[in-house]
Amino acid sequence: MKKSFLVGVAMVALMAGAVSAADLKFPPGTDSKFDWKSYDAFKAAHADLKGETMTIFGPWRGEDEALFTSVLNYFTEATGVTAKYSSSENYEQQIVIDTQAGSPPNIAILPQPGLFANLASKGYLTPLGDDLGKWVKPDADTLFMIASNTKALTTLLLAKLVDEKRLTWETPVIQLMPSFKLGDDATTEY
Repeated sequence: MKKSFLVGVAMVALMAGAVSAADLKFPPGTDSKFDWKSYDAFKAAHADLKGETMTIFGPWRGEDEALFTSVLNYFTEATGVTAKYSSSENYEQQIVIDTQAGSPPNIAILPQPGLFANLASKGYLTPLGDDLGKWVKPDADTLFMIASNTKALTTLLLAKLVDEKRLTWETPVIQLMPSFKLGDDATTEY
């Protein structure tokens, strides 16, 4: 029987490794920029998860892994789940190997929709279901730590502006943003 693993971008923001409240950057209830009511509701609804272990596999390593883990710590604090995050330089190949060997993680985070489509076509994925949307309700003030994803998003937005002929790929940044500065003037101009 094939093992399956959960896939979910929204859920990622709430998974975590072992942590204490002192390790959280913003202890629950202390910063008004966050929706602590939804955190408290999630915590109350998932107290029965204490003692469970969850494996997470993703692309982040180094500083990005540290940022990812800092966000995930809130899940562990709320639920008592022990989360084990792992990654690999060859994460695309590794997830396929682990899945085909019958030892996939509970959650896999990969930026390749084609790879997920391939794994789904082989019956390796389990949908998260509709309940996820009941407690994930972002609004205009919701903050997400998206780490390296900002690079891809920025490139996408620039491509849209190029497509709309509002700038070209050769347009100097200082033409659009005169206050932009790099290490020296020569580098800034190019």
